[in-house]
Amino acid sequence: MKKLLALFIPIVLAGGIVSAQPNEAIRVKSGEKLPTAANYLYPKFVSGAVQLRNGQTHTVPLNYHLLLREIQFINPTGDTLSLANVQTVRQININNDVFAYDQNGTALHVMADYGGVKLALHHSLQVANVDKEVAYGQSSSLSSVNSYSSYPTGSGAIAKLEMKGDVVFSRRDLLYLINQNGLSLAPSRKTVLKLYPRHKAAINDYLQEHTVRYNEAEDLQKLLEFCAGLD
Repeated sequence: MKKLLALFIPIVLAGGIVSAQPNEAIRVKSGEKLPTAANYLYPKFVSGAVQLRNGQTHTVPLNYHLLLREIQFINPTGDTLSLANVQTVRQININNDVFAYDQNGTALHVMADYGGVKLALHHSLQVANVDKEVAYGQSSSLSSVNSYSSYPTGSGAIAKLEMKGDVVFSRRDLLYLINQNGLSLAPSRKTVLKLYPRHKAAINDYLQEHTVRYNEAEDLQKLLEFCAGLD
């Protein structure tokens, strides 16, 4: 994958594609490739804004690649490229959505800001199951990762393997909290108390009265709204 090394150049909107939906399973038959449309968060590349820390803003067609877990753009010659030097990016706007990079260079979809603490999602496309090929070219669900030609690693790279069966992909959206320094943190009681250290007593009272599932966006939104209202 090519990386952007120079300045952005404004260009027109790119052609449309179809995106994968949350909780949607995508089966790729043995010998076939994952459809290009299934790789992306948005139905098509749309004109978005890349805001740099030096104050510059560049407008380019953007989309989020679910399998590679990165934001991509299309250059004037029609090549699809990955954003490079992401540490220089303050935020990215795609449609009405905002993305920010954390300390690891991971692109996170910011859902809301609660007094400087942001609730964000990390979108990805994961290998949910691999069907091992059996006789007569059929597949059975024996879950052997060695039967697929490629899969995303923890770093976002793609590892190459031998294709010998069907593969099922699924969308995965993980919640994160981002502090005022841009550090992403896994949601937990301990994390929330650290993010609002001046209000530990009030937050503990809230947690005594309300059950908070830290993997549920609605519960976290209510908790963070309460925390932000304490200031």
